[in-house]
Amino acid sequence: MHSGSFCILDPLRNGELVVFCRCRPSDSITALFAAAGLPVEAIILLSPISSIADMARTATNVVGAAAATTLVAATEGQLDRAVYNGKVEAPAAEAV
Repeated sequence: MHSGSFCILDPLRNGELVVFCRCRPSDSITALFAAAGLPVEAIILLSPISSIADMARTATNVVGAAAATTLVAATEGQLDRAVYNGKVEAPAAEAV
C-alpha cells in the first residue's frame, strides 16, 4: 500500500466482515481477498483481473455520464445538433 492508506477489518456480531479502506481500489480488493483467506498465490493471480474490471467500470461510468449529459442537454434545448452531428465545427472557447 502507498503512504497514507489504511485498511481496518471490523468483524460484526452476526459474523459478517466489513472492510473500511482509504486507499487505492487494488489495495482494498487485496485486503478483501486476504480477509477471505485466499492464499497469496491466488491473490497474485487475481490482482491483474481486478484492475481490468476496474478499467471496465470506469469506462462504463464515463460513457454513462456522457450519455446522461447529452440527453439532458437535448431535452432542455441546449444541444447544438449541427455541432453534435459534425455538420459544423464547434466554436472555439474564449480565453479568460
